[in-house]
Amino acid sequence: MTRPALNRREPSPHADALARRDQHTLVYQCADGWRSEARDPASTAPAWAAIVRCVAAAPSTRYVRVYNRAGRCTWDSRDGGTP
Repeated sequence: MTRPALNRREPSPHADALARRDQHTLVYQCADGWRSEARDPASTAPAWAAIVRCVAAAPSTRYVRVYNRAGRCTWDSRDGGTP
């Protein structure tokens, strides 16, 4: 049995364009377009994860991707799971 392809490995032109290099970035699509939010360097990993979960759970959010400092997508909401 083959494993399904992960969406985080596929390019997403709009989200990829908003991902910032040298900063952890949260990119999401809501009813009025694409938004991005960079992680505050002073914040802790649990605090950043809480922000991501809050944005992903918002009713107006359609799609979420989380990028690391290298600009690589580390979590895609279409893959499921917890960020």
